[in-house]
Amino acid sequence: MKVHELKCWPQYFQALIDGTKTFELRLNDRNYQVEDVLFLREYDPRIEEYSGRECWKLVTYITEGDNPFGGLCFGYVILGLGIISNEMLNSVHWISDTRPAPIAPSNYDTKDFTNFSSAHEWYPPGINHGW
Repeated sequence: MKVHELKCWPQYFQALIDGTKTFELRLNDRNYQVEDVLFLREYDPRIEEYSGRECWKLVTYITEGDNPFGGLCFGYVILGLGIISNEMLNSVHWISDTRPAPIAPSNYDTKDFTNFSSAHEWYPPGINHGW
């Protein structure tokens, strides 16, 4: 499992937060895998700024653009997204700096992952990081 930090435009972000959007269409430039985690940060490309709103989603399914029936360009994926558990969220380890992993409060609503600080890329414990 790997955690991917991604920009998400405002018109899509709120639908991710409230659960009406349960998928992401992305260029597969990161070799997404089932059980990867997406750390999505709301970003407005018109003003080139982050809003400060963030959410976490678990990749539960992947449809790739190499489908022989067509409909999705080669090199793109549709990622099915689910809710990430507090246990999984608490196991995230930072690799790009020395900040501690985010800890979900005990009263945390697992549908609302909007209050964590940002980083670049994380791996869970026990994974060979390649360095």
